[in-house]
Amino acid sequence: MLLEPIQGEGGVIVPHEGYHSEIQKICNEYEVLLIHDEIQVGFFRTGKLLSSQHFNATPDMITMSKGIGGIGMPLALLIIKKEVDSWQAGTHAGTFRGNQVSIAAGNSAINFVRKNNIEWHVGKMGKILMEGLRFIMNRSSFIGDVRGIGLIVGVEYVQDTKTKEPFSEFCIKLRQRLFENGVIIEIGGHYSNVIRILPPLITTEKMLYSFLEIFDRVNKEIEKEYIQKKILTTV
Repeated sequence: MLLEPIQGEGGVIVPHEGYHSEIQKICNEYEVLLIHDEIQVGFFRTGKLLSSQHFNATPDMITMSKGIGGIGMPLALLIIKKEVDSWQAGTHAGTFRGNQVSIAAGNSAINFVRKNNIEWHVGKMGKILMEGLRFIMNRSSFIGDVRGIGLIVGVEYVQDTKTKEPFSEFCIKLRQRLFENGVIIEIGGHYSNVIRILPPLITTEKMLYSFLEIFDRVNKEIEKEYIQKKILTTV
């Protein structure tokens, strides 16, 4: 069983409480290997080393990459429980494994995390980001949901907040307008209607409030355009 503890590209889907522990229970019962993909949501992206720590789950294998490279150096890890590790020492050598510069960068990243209490910082910044976006959502006609943990947040756009019909066109326009205002975001979700926000883990309060101001202003501009367009088509 291979899964993401929190779906990233899928639209920042945070599972319900008990989901992962039940999956693990079933895997243990039927001796199914459980693998968690922590490549995007691991290494303190959610405020904890592993996002699975939020769900009281311990998989048999974990894949990690991206953030552990520190400043973007290519580095990946495969973490395996001893009881399922069938490799003998020295049998897993390879051309691109154990790059010294990347490992040095990874060690520096770990030291930076420890020295600057990144776990606490991500939690604090994540709360500011989430509260700001939910404030915007409560005054929006097209935001159907704001969800996430730490510094991975998804803003889902819908044509109607009751029917929840996806509004991917809004997201495409919003991405372009934000880019024109100096902000880069991603689009994800099963219907390409979720704005994915993943700021650097070292982001500051000033940066977040600046982003929220820009996001709120641009979002209002586009909403106004669609509302006016709807009024004109119904007259």
